[in-house]
Amino acid sequence: MTKAFQSMMDTWLRERKNNSSSSGQSNVLLSPSEDTEIYFKYIKAAVKAGKIEEVERTTRESNFYDPEKTKNFLMKAKLCNARPIMNVCDRFGFVPDLTHHLYSNNMLSYIECYVQKV
Repeated sequence: MTKAFQSMMDTWLRERKNNSSSSGQSNVLLSPSEDTEIYFKYIKAAVKAGKIEEVERTTRESNFYDPEKTKNFLMKAKLCNARPIMNVCDRFGFVPDLTHHLYSNNMLSYIECYVQKV
C-alpha cells in the first residue's frame, strides 16, 4: 500500500505540475483524512514532483502532519525555497532549528524575511 500510494501521488502531481488549479484539487484528495502518514507522503510526493507551492500550502494550512518528521525531511531535501520549512518550524516551535538550518545553508535572506514577518 505504501508504494502504491507513493506511485499514485507521484502520478497525480506529475499530471498537475503545470496546472494552476492543483491546490484546490488536492484539498479534495486530502480533506477526508486525518492520517499523519498520508499527509507526510503527500508532502514527500509534492517535493519529488517539484510542487513546492503545494508543500508550502500544506505545511501552512494542515494540522495533520507530523511536524518533527516533516521538518527533518524538508531540511534534508535542501529546498531552494525555505517557506515550507519556515511554516513547520514557526507553527510548531522549532525556531532554533530553523535559524540554524537557514544560516548553515546560506539562506540569510529567509532569516531576514522571517524576522521581519514575526
